[in-house]
Amino acid sequence: AHAGRNTGGSQFFIVHNRENTAHLDRNHTCFGKVTEGLDLVEKIAQGDTFRVEIHED
Repeated sequence: AHAGRNTGGSQFFIVHNRENTAHLDRNHTCFGKVTEGLDLVEKIAQGDTFRVEIHED
């Protein structure tokens, strides 16, 4: 998402099931799967912000 110069970022949707995601079809790419820590995912609320760091071996 962009809000102007030098504001590039990203946005994504966290979905728990496919029951209410029809509006995403053909508009957004679905990726990823939670394999552990679902309790943390369930605590994420709309408007929360966080940072993800990826460390490669």
